[in-house]
Amino acid sequence: MLINDGDQHSIFPLKDGNSLNIFRDEINDQDPRENFDHLGKMVCFHRRYNLGDKTDLKSGDFSGWDDLKNHIMKHNDPAVVIPVFMIDHSGISIRAERDFSDCDPGCWDSGQIGFIYADKKTIRDWLIVKKITQKTREKVREYLIGEIDEYNDYLTGNVYGYTITDPAGEIVDSCYGFFGDPEKTIVPEFKDQIVPDNEVFSPVKVTG
Repeated sequence: MLINDGDQHSIFPLKDGNSLNIFRDEINDQDPRENFDHLGKMVCFHRRYNLGDKTDLKSGDFSGWDDLKNHIMKHNDPAVVIPVFMIDHSGISIRAERDFSDCDPGCWDSGQIGFIYADKKTIRDWLIVKKITQKTREKVREYLIGEIDEYNDYLTGNVYGYTITDPAGEIVDSCYGFFGDPEKTIVPEFKDQIVPDNEVFSPVKVTG
């Protein structure tokens, strides 16, 4: 059973009488590109925003996106290269492969900002494979798209945390910094503890 208090805060009663409280992690400032290891490398250029991974490359060194891609292909031995696009309208959002012409038909507020790629050596080390097959490339592509989704969650504030509170409202456990839909990142961790909708919830009484 999910209770929503109307303030981006969801409460799941637990079978032990405690409650799982999920909310936006408003103070999370962990850039996943700086704090976590990744399979892919992001090369992004934008005149106002510093996005992606740190790089010595400069936008002025290239005549356009094709020139940058050719540089990556020549110097980094990638197995997969995916374009990255951004829209800047009441906040910024990014995604891989597809531009934002579906929601910005004239592309006035959107466009390409770079690429994400995975080089063959890193792929072999990460996935423990000797030969990079088409199936491997497809798997890597999914990884890279997932990395862009994670980065987009960071940029858009789609980051959550949770607390576990006892019947008296005291916090007994907490964790923060979950990127993406909490129904996919947090709730599954408690799937065996959450009271189903059709069960009667009997809270544990606090005795002093």
